[in-house]
Amino acid sequence: HKVSAEKVAYGSMARNKDISVDVRNLVISHWKNGKLVRRVGQILKLSNSTVFNIIRRFKKTNSVENKQRSGHPRTFSEREERWIVRQVHINPRTSALKLTLKCKSGFRKSVNPETVRNVSRKHKYHGRVPRRKPYMSKANRKARLVFAKMYVKQPTELWENIIFVDESKYNIFGSDDKQKVWRTPNTALHIKNLRPTVKYGGGNQLVWGCMASSGVGNLYFINGTMNKYVYFDILKRNLKQSASNFGISRHFKLYQDNDPKHTADI
Repeated sequence: HKVSAEKVAYGSMARNKDISVDVRNLVISHWKNGKLVRRVGQILKLSNSTVFNIIRRFKKTNSVENKQRSGHPRTFSEREERWIVRQVHINPRTSALKLTLKCKSGFRKSVNPETVRNVSRKHKYHGRVPRRKPYMSKANRKARLVFAKMYVKQPTELWENIIFVDESKYNIFGSDDKQKVWRTPNTALHIKNLRPTVKYGGGNQLVWGCMASSGVGNLYFINGTMNKYVYFDILKRNLKQSASNFGISRHFKLYQDNDPKHTADI
């Protein structure tokens, strides 16, 4: 009956990562009474290695008490740290202040943002300014990948007679605010760590340009509204001259995107 009672009283405790001092004392008591390691483990629902380590520590220190830990006790448990890292991974743009408020409400702990930052850094998440890349939808990314795979094995000579044209709008006064993301090393170009830019968003000077394998062609500054007639006039004024500068004026192919102004029937 004594053995059965001990199983009930200490079985659930034994599954904890940190075995209680009372259970350790029971291990030593059974061991001193001549019971084998395996039998002690069966009685107290402990693994053989756990029983062995408790006995070994007792032989070495003549005690089952934990050593007094040095330094400041950790603020977050491993489980709480995993939660913080998971939030940063899900939303790299979340701020340390927001995470601090969530920790206070969820864990009932009074912490400051720097503590949360330290947890993120510990797991190799550092605050970085996101790289700016043109926004691309999933459909656009898929189409570009298909295009790249189609031509990746083609000889480089294929591109010698091709002119790429496009237009873009630029910020002159640099009105963008600063942002940061939490990311691990070598993940700067992961989609969620980028800062998408919209082609015509926030700028104030629209520019048309072209390029070929041999270099860049004319630049044309567009004032006013861009429509199919303006676009066609730009091509008439600049495309042939650029092709001549490239040395491919007789035979060349024009590559442009699917903007309606580019594909409209004029």
